Amino acid sequence: MKSFNPPGERMFALWRTVFALVHVDGHLDEEERSYIEQVMDRFSFLPEQRAIVEIGLDEPADVQALFAEVEGEERRRQFFRLARMIIWCDGLLHDDEREILQEIWDSLGEDEAALYANEGRWLFRKPDTSLYEGGGDGAPQGALIEAVAAEMEAFYRARGSE
Repeated sequence: MKSFNPPGERMFALWRTVFALVHVDGHLDEEERSYIEQVMDRFSFLPEQRAIVEIGLDEPADVQALFAEVEGEERRRQFFRLARMIIWCDGLLHDDEREILQEIWDSLGEDEAALYANEGRWLFRKPDTSLYEGGGDGAPQGALIEAVAAEMEAFYRARGSE
């Protein structure tokens, strides 16, 4: 497993927002918590970053407010890519998940939404979990979490942990 530098402030804002999506459906099971801990290990989160994430897992965060802290076109585009995988982790798109993502999308405004048109087109469509077979524990949820980690590894390689 590749070791990464701890996320910088801007990358951590992206991670926090993505992790907050796991809790939007009102249910956070031990398996989801375990996956998040594995991701934090993989990406070398600092103890203080881990503590902030843990608080967010225990007390649901305002995802829209967290998204407002995600800076830069590339990181926002990456949010929408990861959001799609996260919200479909359990194989269902819950009304609460659809609602918060729609609110975030609507808050962008026409010009910014146009930047992410491709990601928006796919946002509410279920990913083909067969593409991720062998990831995690073999279950769709594990496979999609593994896909999130793989997607972020590629993002880190291209941009660093800024």
